[in-house]
Amino acid sequence: MDSKLIRISSFLGAAFTACTLLIACGGGGNGTVFADAIWQVRCPPGLAGCSSPGDAHNVFGFDSEENDITSGGQPGLVRTTCTIDPIGDGDVAIAFSVQIAGATLAVRNAVVTDGGGAIQGTACQVTITDDSVTYVGRCGGSAPSDTQPCQLSNITMDPRADDGPTLQTSLLCTRITSPSDPTIFIRNVERGVGSPRGTPAPVRLIHCPGI
Repeated sequence: MDSKLIRISSFLGAAFTACTLLIACGGGGNGTVFADAIWQVRCPPGLAGCSSPGDAHNVFGFDSEENDITSGGQPGLVRTTCTIDPIGDGDVAIAFSVQIAGATLAVRNAVVTDGGGAIQGTACQVTITDDSVTYVGRCGGSAPSDTQPCQLSNITMDPRADDGPTLQTSLLCTRITSPSDPTIFIRNVERGVGSPRGTPAPVRLIHCPGI
């Protein structure tokens, strides 16, 4: 087991032990949803007027609790939501959001088969808020394009993961725009923080209801 998985196991174990002793866990939103996500909003190569990337965001913590800065995360309160809703014919619609320090990474209407897999249909939507600007674009399983700027990798859902039921995916957006001014606010969303350009942003959610 690598060092990060050991940290997750230790962190989750200590937290759930405390919850057991207290009988119930407090906190808003889903209470015990744990987010592990890294992303950064960057300038597309050659975009005039865009010279510096946004802040790097590294979330490693429970909803409604302070982020774990020992893993390289930024200080701030973590806000995480996650829902998995059956929509018939063996499919589910997934929505989640991770928020810290005014920045948000959110996905809604990600339709997959029950148990995970590739994104189906055209309803999937990504919303990114960074530096007080909100970017919105369609998402799907194929490579980013003009009509679908964001690619969401196959979603895996493991109800028997070591750290608890886990949803995992990654996100890559190319030239996603802001409705406030789509000619000026054009950005990429990727892992960032020292990774090669085009590296997808990893997202892991533990104890998302419905897995």
